[in-house]
Amino acid sequence: MALALAARALSPENFAILGAYLALWAILDVAIDGGSMSASLRAFAADPRVGASAIRRARTLRSALLAPAFLAILFGALREDRGLAPWIVLASLSLGAHLLTPSTLPLHRELRFRALASARGIGAWLVALLVALLAAAGCRDAGPYLCAFGLGTTASALLAWWASPRPTTEDAALELPARPWLAEAAALGAAALARTAYFWIDALLVRWLAPESEAGGYHAAYRMFNLALLVATHASASALPLFASRSGASEKELSRVGKGLAMFGIALALGVALFAPSLLALAFGEAYASAAPALRALAPAIAAIHVSGWLLTRLTAERRSRAIAAISFAALALNLVLELWWIPRYGAFGAACATSATELAVLALALVAVRKRGTR
Repeated sequence: MALALAARALSPENFAILGAYLALWAILDVAIDGGSMSASLRAFAADPRVGASAIRRARTLRSALLAPAFLAILFGALREDRGLAPWIVLASLSLGAHLLTPSTLPLHRELRFRALASARGIGAWLVALLVALLAAAGCRDAGPYLCAFGLGTTASALLAWWASPRPTTEDAALELPARPWLAEAAALGAAALARTAYFWIDALLVRWLAPESEAGGYHAAYRMFNLALLVATHASASALPLFASRSGASEKELSRVGKGLAMFGIALALGVALFAPSLLALAFGEAYASAAPALRALAPAIAAIHVSGWLLTRLTAERRSRAIAAISFAALALNLVLELWWIPRYGAFGAACATSATELAVLALALVAVRKRGTR
């Protein structure tokens, strides 16, 4: 909702700036995490007695990675227009909210996603309210809108932290070994960073390499594509504790859910491709309906991610860190080659085709990795 309101208030060029920095934040979010949440959640799900130690180690690693991420934002801000740079720096202070996230590990372990969803929902509504106020005030610059999104992120993190139960005496019974945990977090973090980079890098490259007139439309198409992945994202997050402990569901039940996700993803992709112009016009305004070819080109990626996300979650639970890293870095390399090749030639449509080709490659590699494990 907030992005739809911002798209109607901003020019396509300023909307492209907003989209590019939101994409950069998405990449930095994962860089700051450093694999800490996945490694800690997996350890916590396997043995609740290491809960307090898992939270503490995740927060320590995030603290160490926060400063380099903020410096990266500062470097980027200095290269922007002077009127935009202070807003970027101010909005980036929201990155500090990452230090609160490890406290939500008990909610993830207990599959209490209602509290997490409520926190995100309130944050999203706050962003929408702030964006609506900015639009009503006639603001046409991207900077204040960036700050609105930063405030929403911070509010969500604070609410999730407040809703999370504090570690009990039982949760602090054992200390999580530092070196194995850090090695696991580093492997998972590197793979996640590569995966996030190839997912969002096109939002940055389109702004630099595509015609300026296409950049805003592509960001609208890509956000619609991202919205279509909500079910896949939450299903994969919910499955990690189940795959890790096997206590909540049998192998047959997990397989059935995975097949259901695949069918849902295919149906959703077909719907997005069929109604692409109407969806873009309805969500972002008639000015963005021209990005329909890019959104249609992203449809195969929607279907692929509904399956590959589930498979990659399974590999994560099985501690197949090397396989995940290999898939992620191969995808990043492929995506960069295709983006740099196709965007200058075909603009936003080329970026969308590169994303779909990459996601189909990820699906193929994930299937090979899972079947390889099954034949051992």
